[in-house]
Amino acid sequence: MVVRIMTGKNVRGVLRYNELKREQGLANLIHGEGFLGEVSGMTEGQLYKRFKSLQQRNSRTHTNTLHLSLNFAPGDKLSSARMVEITRDYMEGIGFGTQPYLIYQHLDAAHPHVHIVTTNIDRNGKRIETHNLGKTKSEEARKFLEVKYGLIRAEGQHYTGADLKSLIDPKYGEVPTKAYLNSVINHVLANYYFSSFTDFNAVLALFHVTASRGEKESLRYQNRGLVFHFLDDKRKRRGVPIKASSFYSKPTLDRLEKRFNRALTRKKLNKEAVSAIVEGVLGNQKASDPKALEKFIKDLLRQRIAIHLVYNASGRLYGVTYIDHQSGCVFKGSELGKVFAANALVARFGLAGGSLATKKDTISSVDQKERPVRVEHPALDSVSPIPELLQDSLIIDVGDISDSPYQGPVYPKKKRRKRKDSGSSETKG
Repeated sequence: MVVRIMTGKNVRGVLRYNELKREQGLANLIHGEGFLGEVSGMTEGQLYKRFKSLQQRNSRTHTNTLHLSLNFAPGDKLSSARMVEITRDYMEGIGFGTQPYLIYQHLDAAHPHVHIVTTNIDRNGKRIETHNLGKTKSEEARKFLEVKYGLIRAEGQHYTGADLKSLIDPKYGEVPTKAYLNSVINHVLANYYFSSFTDFNAVLALFHVTASRGEKESLRYQNRGLVFHFLDDKRKRRGVPIKASSFYSKPTLDRLEKRFNRALTRKKLNKEAVSAIVEGVLGNQKASDPKALEKFIKDLLRQRIAIHLVYNASGRLYGVTYIDHQSGCVFKGSELGKVFAANALVARFGLAGGSLATKKDTISSVDQKERPVRVEHPALDSVSPIPELLQDSLIIDVGDISDSPYQGPVYPKKKRRKRKDSGSSETKG
């Protein structure tokens, strides 16, 4: 069992998120603790009032909302009643057993899981401490419950909101677009360390997703807007683009840029190890072999490193990105060393003028409105960019939850009317 704990300042927003899932048929309200009457028949407003009545007893505490999720492995075959039983024991274990809370069973992922909505203000108006809750009481409760109920243990497993196998080779129209994009974004933000927007897109491309700021002349670009697209098998965008601000984790450009500098330390620690692996794989390639580049890519994948090649409109290779699944670090070729950069690969593998135009049998171009153009290798279709060791993981880690607190819907600020001065103005003498 994997637990995710999120704190916030807007219980109405968290409640709305879960109720919206319920309205869409993607969640069921299976239990309410500390409520008078059957919660399934209550309105959203009635549910909200129960939490608000406690929060009004302590106006000094602004972070007064707790949103948790208990995530079970696909191998845990649990009924709704059993999940309620586990949740009640868990809430008792972390000191929230006497608090009112709602349990929603979500149905939008391959593994069973529930979301819990509650407040950390008790009946006496006192704040229940949540600092380090995940490392202390929650860990103890989780381990105890895994043994008590015979659950698959969380060690060695991670969580992202969807089974990783469903992220590898999606078909447009076969999965809900927004739910799929949300799962991919959560997974990438939680498991990879990138220091540029280009690197972020390189990882997204592994899962048939791309982020776009629009053309430089567009209002979206000028206003620092960001949207996400689903990519089909030919790497063409499909469906309506979805704004970053509409996703649960709010992966806006401002938030992404804050992560860039934080990733540098992690990358520095792993740069030497990744460079050594790439150098070793590269040294085993015979430059005279016409399929040396393809073999280089396949051999890197076996070492849990994916490579992202970028070409311009004329088909010239000018960008290489290495994605290390082991450490989660993303490196441009030039960051690892000149020998791993685009120009060096062009020279080593004998790509005429840096272009792959002479290898039509193994390379196909993709029509994209924005440049650079990513060129795919059909010969590598049988090789997943996600190593088998990662594919076998049941669930994926969400990472630092502080990067994506859910604070409810965002409404545009109302413009203030300018008050007209009804008095007479003084004249300067």
